[in-house]
Amino acid sequence: MSTVGYLQTLPSAIQNRLSLIPNESAQGMDYLARAMPQYQDTLIATASVLTLSATPVTLIAAPGAGLGIVFLGALFYMPYNSATYASGGAVNITWANTSGSTCGTVPASFVTSASTSYCQAGVSASPVIQVNQPLVVYNATGAFTTGNSPINIRVWYQIVQFSEINISG
Repeated sequence: MSTVGYLQTLPSAIQNRLSLIPNESAQGMDYLARAMPQYQDTLIATASVLTLSATPVTLIAAPGAGLGIVFLGALFYMPYNSATYASGGAVNITWANTSGSTCGTVPASFVTSASTSYCQAGVSASPVIQVNQPLVVYNATGAFTTGNSPINIRVWYQIVQFSEINISG
């Protein structure tokens, strides 16, 4: 299950850039929709948590040709059920698949906690954004076992068109 939303207040740098685009034009509206910081909620059911090392879960679908996803951060929430996860390792957010550049990480201790847990995944140092690739979450070091709690993830992101970043001086 996923939901998508938009932030209520834009940072002033984005507001200034958007004011340069005429609202009446189709191109302006397309840019406005992409430039707006967004969030998407994803629920990872217990069965998917247990297979997260072998089967990444897509958080944000590939945005299309010439577009990329800028990861702004994520919040993980695990409402503890009745059995604690064991084994496993750090949970990574990457582009494309398990071989993509890591843009955020939460420690295994978040998943293996014996209580309801929250964890923030900030942006990793200098992640390499990949064009037209989905954002996925997976466990890199081995499967979690025995647990039965779902994980909710809210990802904040922005879509960029790389051709718009061509700066000449």
